[in-house]
Amino acid sequence: MEKLGRTFHGRLGALVLPVLLLTGCTAAGGPEASCAAAPVSATPTLAHPGETVEITVDYAASVGCVDNFMNGTPVPPVFEGEGVYRDLPISWTQGDATKVLATVDADASNQLHATVTVPATAPAGVATLGVRSADNVIVTVVAR
Repeated sequence: MEKLGRTFHGRLGALVLPVLLLTGCTAAGGPEASCAAAPVSATPTLAHPGETVEITVDYAASVGCVDNFMNGTPVPPVFEGEGVYRDLPISWTQGDATKVLATVDADASNQLHATVTVPATAPAGVATLGVRSADNVIVTVVAR
């Protein structure tokens, strides 16, 4: 009898593992991300402290893609005009310091256009502009 019980549990374990793999579970307990980050651009990418930089993010490029999960369940995809890209902080990271330069909304077609100012105290060197769900942009600060 005992041998039969072990065999049953072994078969049950053999069935559970493929089911977990097929449902997208990972060791961390959630599905892997599948969507690319939204394309972003900044102009200029070489700036002095106190100068402005234009940043553009094309969230429409990821319209219809499911990349967000809550408790293992996919969050419905974003469609044009849904207005989910609101209150987006644009952050400036240089060295170990990060500062939010602005908080903005994307427009109805999921396009973000913003102007930020390079911090007046930014030292010469490389900095990163970051916006949620988008690639980062490298900006080089040039000393005056």
